[in-house]
Amino acid sequence: NHGSWDSPPKKVQWLPSQVETASSILAENHIEEFWGFKDPRALLCINEWKRLVPDMQFIGIFRHPLAVATSLNRRGEISVEQGLLLWYHYNKLLLKQYRKSKFPLLCFDWDQDEFEQKLTQAALDLGLKKITNNDFYTKSLRHHEHSSNSELSWRTKRLYQKLKKLSSY
Repeated sequence: NHGSWDSPPKKVQWLPSQVETASSILAENHIEEFWGFKDPRALLCINEWKRLVPDMQFIGIFRHPLAVATSLNRRGEISVEQGLLLWYHYNKLLLKQYRKSKFPLLCFDWDQDEFEQKLTQAALDLGLKKITNNDFYTKSLRHHEHSSNSELSWRTKRLYQKLKKLSSY
């Protein structure tokens, strides 16, 4: 679709070969009672995944826009400004999916204990077993903490506040 994670296409439409790849992934994991993946890029093609797995369930996770943008910038990948634009793009898609069908929204800015408690509750609510080994949240992923919204555009600030309000899971 002539895009990439840092230059997402406006619309994603899978080619037959991509449907085949996704179907292979599903087939490889069919023996698992539950399985999933974590990748914000999945939001770009979520409708294609939902066509293959109509009963798919979600847990949405978001993080402070400046924490994301700063992290991407420090890795030398993009400017902070571009990181903020990408944060807005992906999280706007997250909110759009949430509005279509409510699901747990978790904020990665919560402290580790709160995040793990709410992740465990969300998993239990979806019929998953209690999470006993949570490698999902590690301190090494939290290099950049931000609590100020003063550097954010009004639309980014508003979207972050909406997500935070909805994340009181």
